Amino acid sequence: MHRSLRIAEIVELIFRHLIVGGWGGYRTYSKALAALARTCKTFQNPALDLLWEQQTTLHNYLNCFPRGLIKILKGADIRLLQPITDKDWERPLFYSARVKRLSLGRGDLFASGRELRTLSFGDHIFPNLEAFVVIVCYPASLQPSLDYLPLLLSPRIKGINVQFQSHPALLPQILPALTLLCPSLTHVKLSAECCSYGELEHKALSKFYQNLVRVESLVVEDLDQPTFEHLGRLLSLEALRLENPNAPRMSHLPPSMLPHPPATCWGDESPENVPDKCRIDGATLRTMFCFVNVESVSLRQIFNLDDGDILTMARAWPRLQLLSLGDWSDVVKSRVTLQACPRSLRTPAAATGGVSQASLKKLDVSYSPIVAPRAVAVFLSFMFPEVGVSFDRNEESELESEEAKYGDRWTEVNRILEDLRAPKENVAEGTRRN
Repeated sequence: MHRSLRIAEIVELIFRHLIVGGWGGYRTYSKALAALARTCKTFQNPALDLLWEQQTTLHNYLNCFPRGLIKILKGADIRLLQPITDKDWERPLFYSARVKRLSLGRGDLFASGRELRTLSFGDHIFPNLEAFVVIVCYPASLQPSLDYLPLLLSPRIKGINVQFQSHPALLPQILPALTLLCPSLTHVKLSAECCSYGELEHKALSKFYQNLVRVESLVVEDLDQPTFEHLGRLLSLEALRLENPNAPRMSHLPPSMLPHPPATCWGDESPENVPDKCRIDGATLRTMFCFVNVESVSLRQIFNLDDGDILTMARAWPRLQLLSLGDWSDVVKSRVTLQACPRSLRTPAAATGGVSQASLKKLDVSYSPIVAPRAVAVFLSFMFPEVGVSFDRNEESELESEEAKYGDRWTEVNRILEDLRAPKENVAEGTRRN
């Protein structure tokens, strides 16, 4: 065996390539890692660490106990059939410390944790857990309890993602545990799908958000004023996403409270699900002006802004470089021209707003590089239906081959523009003859 293979870090990098490279899918690389773990003691721990690093169910852990010790019932519960001996703990402890990420979806949660406490050797089943994702989804007829959740958490956790698809009333039960047991959270997402929060849930959320002190990325449904004030004081916050477009109307916060620039994003609900009162307007936008160093804003929701709102935004966010506007032109016509954003580096937008300029006949593109001639031609044809393209080509340039390539593409753009104009010209000619 080569000496470098005795270095655990090198072996781990080699083994991780099986996962990162997507080699053959999960079943294939998991079998490969299991085989490597059985090859020799040098490979055992690195292979098992990667094999157990991410778990999507509790069943693998429960299967580490001897057969006949526990029984999983149909009613989303477990039952201990006999007392646990010291020897019964050997396999569970051998594997549980290797788990770094845990994702629990539908059918992975138990209705009660009475017996699960007995199946935890210490305060935490997975003491080295760093990321936790859970989808809360129970049958409507079931009244579950997540009092066993602290067993699944760890002080090492930095990222959580909790999605409620049912029983949002469990939220006030979950959040205190997260606050107490996960003091180092940096990435947080809490969302509700197919259900809505009540007053108690909103109060619990507000209290939870105000206890975050190291958060770097936060995805929330909505925020109240105290939460905004707290987030404004955080030096760590880099990204904030608002899933609920109906942000709170509140007074402007002092710029001195926000020394760091979060990237801000509003949610992307389908237009049929968004009432007029929930569309992003200037008043909603002003709630975010407190983040004076913002560099990136994405409006994926239906918005109702005009040039005055954009001018106000440009003054409030002088460092803005990326403004991404969702295309809902079939629902509401855009009134934005972006004249007030001279420093904007990138503004993705589809040319489907129904505005065209037929008087432009010539567009000089010099040596502009392009990749997709048809896409460029279709865009130009829509915006400037009568335009033709001219470009430079220096035959003596050292970059002749590169410029020639772009020149050929612009030639193709002109050809496609002519093809796109041809049907319109034929229709116009027929009309004149008639």
